[in-house]
Amino acid sequence: MDWREDSLSPEADFIHAVVKQVRFRPDRRAIAEELRQHLDESAAWLEEERQLSPEEARKVALAQMGDPEAVGEGFNLTHKPLLGWAWYLSRILCVTVCLTLGLYLAYVLVGVTVITVVDSLEQTVFYRYEQPVERVISVEKTFDLGPHTMTIDEVALLEDGSAMVRYHGVGGPRVNWHAPEIRVLDETGNYLGGGGSSTAGWINWKVSDFKLPEGTEALTLGWPDLDPDAVVTIDLTGGEGGAA
Repeated sequence: MDWREDSLSPEADFIHAVVKQVRFRPDRRAIAEELRQHLDESAAWLEEERQLSPEEARKVALAQMGDPEAVGEGFNLTHKPLLGWAWYLSRILCVTVCLTLGLYLAYVLVGVTVITVVDSLEQTVFYRYEQPVERVISVEKTFDLGPHTMTIDEVALLEDGSAMVRYHGVGGPRVNWHAPEIRVLDETGNYLGGGGSSTAGWINWKVSDFKLPEGTEALTLGWPDLDPDAVVTIDLTGGEGGAA
């Protein structure tokens, strides 16, 4: 039963007399519960140690508490309104900051996830080459290059005699999002340079375009400067790819 409702109990009267001396009202309930617990513990001790009846033990325990106004003044000195409100406001501020930070982090995570999903869809399901394409050769080869995991997706042979290689990289935590550029060599070992485009993000999608020398029948793609085994050879005559 709440201490404010049990007005017929001597213990409740004592507790009420104590807490009304405390000017910081938000602390009154906690003080009342503390007083009730102390009375219960004192009465239980008196019953056990002095062999008093429950009723007598509670009377003695209440009498030992002293003058309620004096007790209340003591609580009032330690529960000052200024300090109490400062504590309450600090808790509210802390909760507000944590909630705001949590919402911001959630917003960032959701935003990054949405951007990643949209980029993935744009670069896979909805990707379209701007130039007329003669043939697309699927590669789907993945290489572990330390902090980056690189995947060569496909090579597109364009009708104008040039080619494009599409690939993407995934970086580990705190790694530069810009994945290493791919190297493209013809069957004689000549490096085929060209332009390209890329998207920054957790997944770094890249497209490199280059001019094919006339009569080129195979291409070697990969990152031999980082790992001699991180290459794949593509047969342009039949559209089959195989690891070098």
